Amino acid sequence: MQSFGCKGKVGVKNRNLSSKQQPSETEKELTRTQEYLETIFSNMPAGIAIMEGPEFRYVKVNNRLAEINGLSVEDHLGRPLAEVLPAAAADIGPRLRQVMETGESSSPFEFSTSLPKSPDEVFWFVDRFFPINDTNGEVRGVGAVVLEVTARKRAEIALQEAYGELEQRVQKRTQQLLDSEKRLETMIERAPDSIVYVTRDGTIDLVNQQTEEIFGYDQGELIGQPLELLLPERFRNQHRQHQTGFFNDPRVRPMGSDLDLYGRRKDGSEFPVEISLSFMELEKGRVGCATIRDVTERREAETKMKITQDRLSSALDGIPGGLWDWNVVTGAVYFSDKWCESLGYQPEEVDPHVSFWEQIVHPDDLSRVMEQVEAHFRGETEVYQCENRLRTKSGNYRWNLDRGQVVSWSADGKPLRMVGVDLDINERREAQEKLEKTQKELLSLSKHLIQAQETERRRISLELHDQLGQDLALMSIELEELIQRAPESPAQPTEGLHKLALQARKLSSQVQTLSRQLHPAQLTHLGLVAASRSLCNEVSKASGIQIDFSHSDIPKSIPPGVSICLYRVLQESLGNMVKHSGTQEAQVNLTGRPDEIQLHVCDSGVGFDPEGHRETFGLGLISMRERVHLVGGELLIESQPSRGTRIKASVSF
Repeated sequence: MQSFGCKGKVGVKNRNLSSKQQPSETEKELTRTQEYLETIFSNMPAGIAIMEGPEFRYVKVNNRLAEINGLSVEDHLGRPLAEVLPAAAADIGPRLRQVMETGESSSPFEFSTSLPKSPDEVFWFVDRFFPINDTNGEVRGVGAVVLEVTARKRAEIALQEAYGELEQRVQKRTQQLLDSEKRLETMIERAPDSIVYVTRDGTIDLVNQQTEEIFGYDQGELIGQPLELLLPERFRNQHRQHQTGFFNDPRVRPMGSDLDLYGRRKDGSEFPVEISLSFMELEKGRVGCATIRDVTERREAETKMKITQDRLSSALDGIPGGLWDWNVVTGAVYFSDKWCESLGYQPEEVDPHVSFWEQIVHPDDLSRVMEQVEAHFRGETEVYQCENRLRTKSGNYRWNLDRGQVVSWSADGKPLRMVGVDLDINERREAQEKLEKTQKELLSLSKHLIQAQETERRRISLELHDQLGQDLALMSIELEELIQRAPESPAQPTEGLHKLALQARKLSSQVQTLSRQLHPAQLTHLGLVAASRSLCNEVSKASGIQIDFSHSDIPKSIPPGVSICLYRVLQESLGNMVKHSGTQEAQVNLTGRPDEIQLHVCDSGVGFDPEGHRETFGLGLISMRERVHLVGGELLIESQPSRGTRIKASVSF
């Protein structure tokens, strides 16, 4: 039988018993030995385990190992190492495999790990592994002897840390003692302020280099001299009294202390100073230490700053609006007194927080205002600017122009502080609303006037066509009949009748032309395309200009207002072209879509400057623009001298 971790075999000696008695005694001795080994195994002060298989499953565990791991013996049996001790598997696993592969015991090694019983603590162990062989000498498992050395290790670590800390403290203190005098001397010499040590009787005992530079004395000229040498004469008597009081009851006095103090240089010039006092107890007695700071530049800067602040204050008082200063991180806001008063509040009635502002912004404006603020935070706008309404203390809303800018950003690009001004634009806004209302009324009036004009034109056109035109046509017919019935002689009356008939026909044609100009009947009965083609043919025949008319994709149904608008634009464009362009050819094109129609009129004539010919074309251009605007369209006029003219009218419906 293989013992636990031992390579020798457990057996008994031959006591010359008979063959019948020998097995019985052997069995008894083996049983006792087994019991002894089990007792020893279970009660060993070291943890012992036997593991088998590639996963190193526990097949035997003593009580001590179970106690160490914080699990029962039964919780170990049959479970692999990685499951029982997952934190230690990485350290132990390779060593166990090495023992299995080589068949040789490992050397004791120390490691630390956590355990199931206390996963947040660290424990230290010394482990040794040895092979478990079967009867054929093959390694079938690994035995482990585990000694917990946590207490010892912690004591060692604590001792090492304490020793190391003590050693460091001793070395540090030694170095401090060695360097203290040198450091003190260096600090005194390199101090930015003048440092003067004074004995109880007021004699200068030590000065630094800065004292020489500030007061203009060499060190040798100051040592042993009374401190009053560095003071203006008017302060010396009073200083002696203060000096006696300080040494009798020494107290540290910080720099400044609200005293108006001056020093005196070697050349006699004076300069403002701040002085702090302290003292030291040395072997030779109490020594006072005065640190003297030349504050000439600071006083000058303060004076300039005060002047600047006064100017800024005056400038801010002249601003018609109120100021605000917003801490974006905390939400705190400074509202100036003028800001509060402009809304009817006393400053103490306003909560200095952004939430107060959010409460008085009109609910319909708040989301729009915040969108503008966020856009500025994202860097999309250089300045935040938004018109909104603020509720006054009386409950009414007034229009306000809010303008501000972020003046401080964090390292990662987040806004920290934003400053701005609010301007009361209520009067401007009311005037703007009145102006817009007036413009709408004028637009409506203009529309009605044009409609009335077209109605009147249509009425006159119908009267000319239906009454005067018919009368003239009838007169022309009657004259023709009269000519035919007249005798052949004398010839003079016949010629006169022919002349009257010709004039009547001409007058009838002019009346028909005037009728079409006032209101084209074709536009009403045949539509925009037919009326536009007819107009182009008439203008071409009358002027001799070759006009190329084309159309494409014209909607079947066009609102009457759109048709008359485009016809009038074409009429005005062709009239201007005939009068001013000098061209011999032109193009007119109508194009459409289901909800839009466009008119293009182009010529290659002399062209003109639209801005420079307002007097020549002013009324016609204004009429064209106004007509197109009234039907919700756009009019584009492109022309340059010697480069022709292009007119484009677009109307959606």
